[in-house]
Amino acid sequence: MANKLGAYRKKKANIDNLLEREKLLLRGLEAPKDVTRSLSDSLIGQKKFANFKDEKNNITPLSLNTIKSISEEIFSKDKDGGDGFEYIDLLRKRLLKLVTSQKSNRNSKQNLANKKRINDELMDKLHQVELLNIQRSQAYLDLFQRLRVLSKERNIDDMTLLKLNNILEDHTTLYCQLLSPGPTDGTGTILRIIDNKKDE
Repeated sequence: MANKLGAYRKKKANIDNLLEREKLLLRGLEAPKDVTRSLSDSLIGQKKFANFKDEKNNITPLSLNTIKSISEEIFSKDKDGGDGFEYIDLLRKRLLKLVTSQKSNRNSKQNLANKKRINDELMDKLHQVELLNIQRSQAYLDLFQRLRVLSKERNIDDMTLLKLNNILEDHTTLYCQLLSPGPTDGTGTILRIIDNKKDE
């Protein structure tokens, strides 16, 4: 008698276990965002799902054969027209597909966000480089203009003046494209060159 009672209690516990699994799968199909990581991982295969445990929902691991046998007893054939195990396994497969799709969408959105962030960072660095190049060009032209003014000074000795003019002529020949037109600020506006510490 005690053995029969023990077997009955064990079978009832297994039935309750499987019913809780069904509820968990159905809730997951309604709200896939609430599916836990452990449940999601268990959906990969039948054995994984059989070994699934969730103390919060009174779900403990069961053997796959136990799930199959109990499913045949408690799930009627009117559930999607298949046998009991096909029904519970179909719920697992549906939720797996839904969770996998959700992960894929989430990863795609994350990838797009990462690409945008990287692109924004590159554009910011490029903008900084462009500004730096403009500043360098402006500094160079300012120096060039000052040297031109200096070359017209009468109190410079002839040798120094000759060398200075040669430098200016060489730079004019080599870098005439840099000297005209002047550098812009990126909007098309030509930057003014400072001459004799006064704005033109």
